[in-house]
Amino acid sequence: MALTIANTETGRIKVTGTTATNQAIYADYVGVKFVYWFKPSRGGHLCTLKDVNGVEIMEMNALADNDTQMWPVYKMVEGVYCDNMDSGTLYIYLR
Repeated sequence: MALTIANTETGRIKVTGTTATNQAIYADYVGVKFVYWFKPSRGGHLCTLKDVNGVEIMEMNALADNDTQMWPVYKMVEGVYCDNMDSGTLYIYLR
């Protein structure tokens, strides 16, 4: 299933769905403040974000079922891409 991307007007991007292939979430140069991974359904599920060049922005691993996580990033990045999201809802907060 492909990712669904919604509402960048509020300063955040909401991403739902799953993917095992590289998919663009935000294609332009952008500042990322935080990533919030809400309720990945199973322990061991992954969510990986990279920039346009394949450089890792954030890699998250659910340690338990419904292991909600929030991570500070505070980086300017050239694009945000996801090549692995197993479950849950991802919120990316922009600067």
